[in-house]
Amino acid sequence: MFDNFTVLVVIIILLWMAGLGYYLVVSRRQKELSKDLEELRRMLDETGKEQENP
Repeated sequence: MFDNFTVLVVIIILLWMAGLGYYLVVSRRQKELSKDLEELRRMLDETGKEQENP
């Protein structure tokens, strides 16, 4: 019985680690996308201002 419990605990720990790793990867990608989006917005604002003032 102790062997089954140990296997269960190891599986639960591995699942938590996988979930945490997934969260960290997605979080990092979201930050990168937010920075890219802000840069694109800034570029569009600059382009719009240039076209308004020829």
